[in-house]
Amino acid sequence: MMDDKALFDYWHQRVELRNTHLLDSPEHLKTPTLRHEYTNYDDLRFLREVQQLDELERSKVIAIIKYECTAKVLQHRASRLRDRANKLEDACNELDEKKTSYITSLGHYRKSYLERIKRLKG
Repeated sequence: MMDDKALFDYWHQRVELRNTHLLDSPEHLKTPTLRHEYTNYDDLRFLREVQQLDELERSKVIAIIKYECTAKVLQHRASRLRDRANKLEDACNELDEKKTSYITSLGHYRKSYLERIKRLKG
């Protein structure tokens, strides 16, 4: 059997993400759901090469597969959520700038309007 680093590297390369477009959901997704529905975790677990290992080695390999699938899907989801948060922050900043501009314009119109009223009265 391989050393631990080689074993982790081997399984890391075999992990595939699935349904990545669904990972953008703003709803909370539980880690087991992410692992089972958005990676090939179950396929990897039941590969012949895994099932043929003795019980101790199989448990170790399944734990590594679980770790690698979980890590990959959580990193991908975090990246997607971070991108979404950045877009929302940019949109909020843009709205704040527009609001400031509108308030400034409103202040100028108000001042102009009050000056006209003074001229008409005076």
